[in-house]
Amino acid sequence: MGGEAELEGEIRFFQSCIPSLPPGDYSVKVDQTLRMGEEAKYDEELKFTIAGPRFSLAPSDIYSVFPPRGETGAYENALPHIVFTRKTIPWERTIDDKPQDPKAPCPFAALLVVSDKDDIRTESQREEDKKANKPPFGAVRSAKVSELLNPGSEVRGPKGVKINDKYESPDDLCNVVDLPSNLFQSIVPAKDDLPYLAHVRKVDSENKETLSRLGDGCYSVIVTNRFPETTVKTPVTKVENGKVIPVTEVLYDGREAPVFEEKEGQKNTAYLVSLEGFDGYLHGGKTISEKTVRLAVLASWSFTCRGRNDFKVLMYNLDPLKGNHDGSDGRLCIPPPEPAAKDNASKTVADAFEHGYVGLNHTVRIGEKTVSWYRGPLVPLNLEKHEDYPFYPCADAALGYDYKSGLFETTYAAAWQLGRLLALQDRLFAKEVYLYRREVTQVIAEEIRMEATRHKFKITDGKTDALMLERHALRQLMSADGQRAVRSLSEKGSNS
Repeated sequence: MGGEAELEGEIRFFQSCIPSLPPGDYSVKVDQTLRMGEEAKYDEELKFTIAGPRFSLAPSDIYSVFPPRGETGAYENALPHIVFTRKTIPWERTIDDKPQDPKAPCPFAALLVVSDKDDIRTESQREEDKKANKPPFGAVRSAKVSELLNPGSEVRGPKGVKINDKYESPDDLCNVVDLPSNLFQSIVPAKDDLPYLAHVRKVDSENKETLSRLGDGCYSVIVTNRFPETTVKTPVTKVENGKVIPVTEVLYDGREAPVFEEKEGQKNTAYLVSLEGFDGYLHGGKTISEKTVRLAVLASWSFTCRGRNDFKVLMYNLDPLKGNHDGSDGRLCIPPPEPAAKDNASKTVADAFEHGYVGLNHTVRIGEKTVSWYRGPLVPLNLEKHEDYPFYPCADAALGYDYKSGLFETTYAAAWQLGRLLALQDRLFAKEVYLYRREVTQVIAEEIRMEATRHKFKITDGKTDALMLERHALRQLMSADGQRAVRSLSEKGSNS
């Protein structure tokens, strides 16, 4: 899997990546015999245990999740999934405590997506559960491993799971969630479907962030088998002369558009749960007699799904004459907000917004907090392209200042910092800059030592002024950024 180099922008998929050593106890024994005069025998044995993520998962093992944690969007037709930094995680354990079958590898965990609509309890049942101090529907809480494995007579936990005394304890803490048994068995994947919900991706990590570049580009993924629930805006209607007609409003450009009822998005929660100990009780299996199931939660996050994102909606939104199905006017750009007041401050904010600027919190270098203007590279007006930019030794040198509003303009400063981080992400570039700076530092230190020697022994010659000028130039180079360092390196190479 790690032999071939990936082409730029290429992605390869693998069915699975089974660990070389499954979880269990192992020992390595070494025997050595020395024959120098009298024969001497030596032996040493090392015992160790390999264990996968049984009851918990380290946060560093998770690379990313989708939809993003805490975000709101039109995720109705997107299957939530979780990406791991280690390519073997889904297959490091099994649901039946047997070794993985290389011909049909099966992950031990599944990603379940649950929304508030799945809570079908009546109000009276919810009140009874509240009085009984039962956790809220879908709440993830911390519990001891003993509470997970032995939850009581009315709750079913993992069966047949034994604690390894060498590295586990019944008092260890883990995250658990209690779900109704009928809900669990209706949404959990069937055992035959589990292999299709996990895979490995091998991607080109050259243009990824620094953390990804340090790896081999292989990531394991677990995908859910269920789309999230969403809410859709509905048009507001009224009864007039015995007929139901839509309520309309006049837009800022004089056109009439239907009024849509504002609805809050539907909250969904994704749970990465261990299925170890539930073999035979997955979807389509034997019915669970207990009313509640307790699962070990390896990871969880919530997001809000609002609106639809299918092809029909996307095409309909491109027609500015019809307006969007969700009540907006159909334009691709964001309409300018109506000023809350007619004072100069509101006018300044409105003018800045029309030019693509927004006000963002800004912590300056000395620690003070303020608000500054910022805009991205996409602007709603025509700007003259600069062919050349002045040299900036640091990001603060690229800050602008708006004397009318008294606020900084951080656009080019942010671009400078982003360019610097992207440049230093290139390990070869960063190494060359470091070596060049170290060389310059050594030259300056040597010149200072020589100058001190001349001063001590009162040695004078015609080169003193030239040496001082050279030392001054080297000090200037020490404060140069990466681009000037590379330029100097290339000039040095061409002159040698």
